[in-house]
Amino acid sequence: MQDINNNNVALGINLTRLTLGGFFLWMGFLKFFTYESDAVSGLMMTNPLTSWVVNIFGNSLSTGIIGIVEILAAVLIFIGYKNSKLGAMGAGIAALTLIVTSTFLIFGPVIQEGFKFPFLSPMPGQFILKDLPLFGAAVWLCLSDLSKQ
Repeated sequence: MQDINNNNVALGINLTRLTLGGFFLWMGFLKFFTYESDAVSGLMMTNPLTSWVVNIFGNSLSTGIIGIVEILAAVLIFIGYKNSKLGAMGAGIAALTLIVTSTFLIFGPVIQEGFKFPFLSPMPGQFILKDLPLFGAAVWLCLSDLSKQ
């Protein structure tokens, strides 16, 4: 029975690594395209924690920096298949970025027009809400990799 549980945990960790790394690779890649850059920087301007980045670096460079950080997180998460220390670092970076994006649930225009909390707009409210379980997955993967040290 213990072998089955260990296999299930290993499968869960591997699927989390694959999907979280894939998510960050894809999202990071998209940050280099104008439609994504404009949307992200527009949202960043609604948040006092991130608006300064756009004010200093502009739309393209600020989202490009985010894209590089997300791609770095993805690469490190994937390297975690062979090097748990680097995998933990990648998952930690992912968790930190998800904390920042989750603040848009507080500062961003996320409530559906004509409603009040808890009625989130489909975009960006419900889209950003997915960052909460992704944060949990990133923390779980980070702690799992750290436990292998």
